[in-house]
Formats: sequence, structure tokens, C-alpha cells
Amino acid sequence: LLGALSLFDAGYGKMSYTDSILVMGSKRISGGVAPYDTSITINDLPAQFNTDGSFYSKIPLNRGENRITAIATITDVAGQHHNCSNERLVIYPEVLSCTVSILQPEDSLTVNTDSMLVIASANVTGGVQPYVDSTCTINGIPASIRPDGFLQARLPVQLGLNKVAVTCAFTDSVGTQTSCSDTLTLIGGEFACELTIISPEDGHKQCSAHFNLYLDHRLRGAIGNPETWCVVNGDTAEVTDDGLFHAHTVLAPGYNAVLINCTSIDSLKRRAVCLDTLTIFVDRTPAIGELERSDPPTIRGRVYDWESGIQSISIVSQRDADLHIDEFEPGQKQVNFVAYRTGENSGPSFMLRVVNGAGCVMEYDPISVRIEPPDACEFSFTIPQADRYLNIDNYGVHKIHMQINELQIDFIADEQGTDAPGSAYFIPLEGARTIDILNFLQSGDNALHMWCEGPAGSYAEIFIADVMLSRQTTAVEMENRKLAALPTEFTLNQNYPNPFNMRTIISFAIPPGWNEPVKLVLYNANGQLVKTLFNEKVPPGNYRVWWDGRDNNGHEVASGMYLYRIISGRQALVKKLLLTK
Repeated sequence: LLGALSLFDAGYGKMSYTDSILVMGSKRISGGVAPYDTSITINDLPAQFNTDGSFYSKIPLNRGENRITAIATITDVAGQHHNCSNERLVIYPEVLSCTVSILQPEDSLTVNTDSMLVIASANVTGGVQPYVDSTCTINGIPASIRPDGFLQARLPVQLGLNKVAVTCAFTDSVGTQTSCSDTLTLIGGEFACELTIISPEDGHKQCSAHFNLYLDHRLRGAIGNPETWCVVNGDTAEVTDDGLFHAHTVLAPGYNAVLINCTSIDSLKRRAVCLDTLTIFVDRTPAIGELERSDPPTIRGRVYDWESGIQSISIVSQRDADLHIDEFEPGQKQVNFVAYRTGENSGPSFMLRVVNGAGCVMEYDPISVRIEPPDACEFSFTIPQADRYLNIDNYGVHKIHMQINELQIDFIADEQGTDAPGSAYFIPLEGARTIDILNFLQSGDNALHMWCEGPAGSYAEIFIADVMLSRQTTAVEMENRKLAALPTEFTLNQNYPNPFNMRTIISFAIPPGWNEPVKLVLYNANGQLVKTLFNEKVPPGNYRVWWDGRDNNGHEVASGMYLYRIISGRQALVKKLLLTK
């Protein structure tokens, strides 16, 4: 018993463009004992028979190669069996598809040029090769696909958003078409900011701790309505009516670094940050004044400001005085002046207005009077509350009486006497003493009437000012001449600045009821005396002493650590300072 199967339209590798195929065939049987029983399957599906004995079946196809296998089982009446088969290959091609990818530039790139080269890759799969047609454009500009699959075109770039679109279309050999594309966005022009400090300028010096800063902030390349905020040393700046940013903050005394940070975000969420810094010097201390009476009635003095320098000195008024101020350049640290007496008996009186480089204002208005018993012995005038120091250089006058706002105070020439504060003070018969009359003064003008007792030929130089007289080369002043509260204890403070290389301030405090002389001395690291900075009996108050790095002989000392010690009665305090050059 033999059999054979034949499949119609049997070209091996037939191409099908549908998802199923009708398979048909015929059988041929020889030998055996008829009749025959025949069953046929095609890819495991039972075949149907036509009247002419041919068979058929509809077979689903998968994409790609599909093997079609027909199997027949033949049995004759004698029970003999025979199997035969036939197969074909049918190709159901992949779907024609393509992809395009833009390789350059990257999406959302900011471009600062007027054009940009766009490079893309294209790939096509499926369908029936060969592909008979392919067309690609980049923003409408034709671009040919190279053998390596790349295509490119140079596009103009406009300010703002620029959309880039690459599109390709392919046709296979049976006319099937497909298309694909890729897009991105370019941003023409960099998103950036520009920050300009309108005021103040870098290195500005000011007297006030309150600081006002004005900024001009501009953007370029922004998309949409950007949001901007500026922060100055942690404080948020406000926008003024003219579009400027205004910041108000408080600075500490000395040098202050001011950090400005302006941040902007546009509608694309791009961030532009501008930073700037400047240095502001806050000098809360007016220029310091020092007055000398080494040759009364002439008044010699100097003003100095080692931090901001002296900006201007003007004569507000002068009486019985010929005042001379040394020529100086703005910013000079020290300026000297001298006032000569022009009146016959009255000493020189004047008012100076001194402005330092930071704008701090100080006014000096010392009053000088010479009393000579018995004829030139009585005077009346007014003094401001700030003129708290009464300096008496006595040359034989026995008593000086003074009425301040109807309160009488007597100054008696007796060095052994004990003061009765508020009513009587003892002064040397030949010598000088300074007395603080602050407690007898009131705000505004104070009426002062003075008369004296003494032999003919005696006299006294009376000098009233808001600074103490300096009788040595070290400048000494009250720290706050604006009537600060008196200290409550004897203290020595740390010098400032420290370390220093030109001048430093040493301050100390004398509480009320302190009757002992005060001595401030400076030693080197070996314990050797370098300079006696202060050695006087003074009224209670806060005092400052300047040291310029020189010893008692006026010679500059070497860099290094030094000790400064204050001694008064049984009290002694010591601290360290560092001189660098």
C-alpha cells in the first residue's frame, strides 16, 4: 500500500500578504486492497474533501516564515496502513514600519548661535524589500538618508522657542507605505541675568548701621513671564516703583561682606542666578578729639579717626580765638589744630564740626577763660550739656566759685582737702585738676556764672570741653560723650582691633566712688615695661586709650604678643594683645 500528497500553488517560499492562506492539494494511492480510508491534516487542522478527491484547509499565518505541512493516513480493507506528507514554506512579511531619532541637538537645549546642525537617524523594517522609495525632511528641508542611515540639515535659530521636526516616508516593493517622525524644541538665546549695584559703591563707609542697597536686575532670553527675587544677606529685597530692587538691612560695626543673590525662573522652568558682593564699612564712632593745654591760654589739639579717616573739618564759630587747622587730604587719619587767644583776658573759644569718612559728625566747642584776681575775676556764659569736663590750671588763686543752673560749687586751693561732691572740690594751689560736672548739667544750654578770690598776680586758666585734656602723648577720651550710664564695676576690656598693625584701642571703666589713681602699663612677653599708657586720677566713666605700637621713647616696637595691665588701689587686671606688621 502506497500513497502520495501534492499541494497546489506549491511554489516554495510563497509570499502571502494576508494573515491566512487556503491550502489545497490532491492524493494518489496505489497498491493495497481498495476501498481505502484516508484522513488528512494540514498543520494539525483536518482537511476538507472535494468530490473530485482533492482536499483543502484555511491555515492562519504568523508574521515571518510559516511552514505548511500536510499529512495523510491511508488504510485499506486488509488493514494495511501508510502515511505520507508534503510541506511548503509560506512567508507572511513583517509590517512595514520605520523609526526616526534626532541625535543632535538634545531637547530643550539653549542655543546662542543663529543656526544649528540637526542630525538624525532613520530605520525601516518589515514590508517587502526592496524598498522602492524613501523621502525625509527636517523642518521641511529635504534630507537624504545616507548609507549609514543618518540624515542632516542646518536650521536657522530664532530667539525663543524653535520646534524641530524630522519626518520620513517609505514605500516597499508591493506599494505598502509607512511614515515616522521625531520632534524636539530648541531655545534660541541663553537665559541669563545681569546685576548692577546702583548704590552704594563697593568699599562704602557709613556711620549708620542701617544699610540701603539699590539694584538694577535685567534678564535676557527669558521665555514667558519670569519670576525674580533678590536676597541681600538673608533679607528679601523689594521692588521699587521704578523697577529697581531695594534692600534694607542692619550691619555690624566694622567691615561687612554683603552677598547679593538674584534668582529668576522663566516659563520653561529655566533658572538664571546672578551673584554679586560688596564690602561696607560701618564706623559707629565719630572722630576722636584730643586737647592740650601745655602752654595756656593757647589750645592745641588734634582730631583723628584711624578707621575711616577725617573727611572734613569746618569752623562753626570762634570767639577771642585765632584758629589754625593744618592742611590735610580727605581720608587723612589725623589732623592737628591750634587756637591762639586774641582777647585780653578771655581765652580762646570755638566750635569745630568734624566729619569722618563714614559721615559720623562730631562737634568740639571748648570754652577757655582766664581769671585774674581782683579785676578779671567774674564771668558769665552758657555751656551745652556735652561740655562736662571742667579743667582748671591754677596759678595761685585761692578760691573759684561757680554757679551752674543756680547750684553753687566751690573750688578750694588745698591739696589735702577731701571733696564734698556737689558742693566743694579741692584743687592744687599750683597745678591742674579735671572735674566731671556732668551731674550738674541739664539738656540744652546751662547758665554758668564764675567769680574768684586770690591775691594780685595770681590767675587760673579755666577750660571747659566735652573731651578731657591730654597731658601726655597717649590720647584718652570718654567713650560716650552723649551721657551714657556710668559703669557699675572696675573693668579692663579686650583691645580692638586685635591683632592690629597700626593703632589699637584699650578701654577701661571706672565706677562711681572710685578714688584711687589709675595706671595702665604695657609689657612685652619677657615682662619688660614697654609703655605707660595712662597714669592719672580720673572721675568715673568709660575711657579709651590709643596705642600706636611705640614705647616710652617713641620707638616702634617689634611684632609679637604684649600684655597690658591696669592697676588701681588693690585692683589689678591684665589682658593680651597681638601686634602684627
